[in-house]
Amino acid sequence: MTKVAFVFSCNDRYFPLAKGLVLSLADHGWPDADTSLTLIDIGCTDADRAWCAEHRVNVVRFDYRDHYRFPADAQIKPHYGSLLCRPLIPKLVPGHELYVHIDSDIWVQERSFLQDYIDIGLRLPDRTVITPCLDYSYQSEFKKTFEHLQAIRRGYLNLYGPEIANSYFVRPLLSCGLFAMHRDSPIWEMWYPQLVAAFGRNFDIPGDKPASEQLALNYLLYQTESFIPLSAGHNYQGHGGFILRAQSSGKVVVGYPPYETVGIIHLTCAEINMATYHRYALLYDMGRYLTAEDRRILGITAG
Repeated sequence: MTKVAFVFSCNDRYFPLAKGLVLSLADHGWPDADTSLTLIDIGCTDADRAWCAEHRVNVVRFDYRDHYRFPADAQIKPHYGSLLCRPLIPKLVPGHELYVHIDSDIWVQERSFLQDYIDIGLRLPDRTVITPCLDYSYQSEFKKTFEHLQAIRRGYLNLYGPEIANSYFVRPLLSCGLFAMHRDSPIWEMWYPQLVAAFGRNFDIPGDKPASEQLALNYLLYQTESFIPLSAGHNYQGHGGFILRAQSSGKVVVGYPPYETVGIIHLTCAEINMATYHRYALLYDMGRYLTAEDRRILGITAG
């Protein structure tokens, strides 16, 4: 059995981006003798699964109803499966020492940045390796509004009450989109009941329910002081930052001097920002790998 499992999850709507993730990993030699690559399938097509078979991707189908018992009025949307599967990753993909969860809208430009997750995760098994949504180039940080902060506070308030909310909402948000966690970490078992409680209820603002998955992990990692933070280039948030293709190298770099190379590109909020990502060639291989059907699914109509 391999030592490290790369795990991602998606449905057919996000599979075109997931292909970019898989191809980018292959560029760097992954999976190899020490790693495996698994899709947790929450609604992909037969064609998607066939593509995975051709590219050395294991497929595990996931139906949240097999693992959670929510009230009938809990309003669980099908794509929430990609969130609900996360605390269960060691059970769904057993037999590995370290699990590296990667959102399907991520692609890896520089091997060393993902290798950091592996090396640190194996060396410090009592720590979760994760990247804060914080950087000098994140325009979202310089333009942060009171309403944005209040939304985070409201999320914590929904889950943990005013004392925790007032303490935690000002802390940098840790991105669940990419993290490495040892199989023996107690966080897995602590995280699951948090999602049972959060997704089993309804909120005044519907978006607070899916956001609770990330806030729950943030709460646990801050509470236990059990994480290692990495630099923004290890999981660069596309919607909040400023990145571009350098003409000289063709690499995706930060758009401000000294134009640092970004190791891992996260095409966050792709539904809203796909046109921008495509226009500025920020997809894997500048999007050239996409088929006509992929482009249709992603809503790319030009170029």
